[in-house]
Amino acid sequence: MVPEREMSVGTQEILEANGYVFAAPDNTIPSRFMTGLHFVFQMDRERRRMAGKRWGILRSSEAEFLVPDNFLAYSVLPLSPTIALVEGHADGQIGFRQVADINGMAVRGN
Repeated sequence: MVPEREMSVGTQEILEANGYVFAAPDNTIPSRFMTGLHFVFQMDRERRRMAGKRWGILRSSEAEFLVPDNFLAYSVLPLSPTIALVEGHADGQIGFRQVADINGMAVRGN
């Protein structure tokens, strides 16, 4: 199939910035579009999973939280070296041992 007309790179970038998906000249879908769709589906899944969950603010003056790429099995979001949001916990102050436990989960990839 031959495209109706060729698009300049600038036109393609404008369309992409406005959420349009289109085939490449060889009629394939560029991987960046598939990655973007995957990201949207994953975000939607996480939004549904987290609906109604309680998040606690944990603070520590004794240790710093590690920031992994992903906690996988746990919903932990370090906001600063000494503050983290943790799903299912009440707000509170935690000590060195508790921060070490959370950091251990981060290192293990849990």
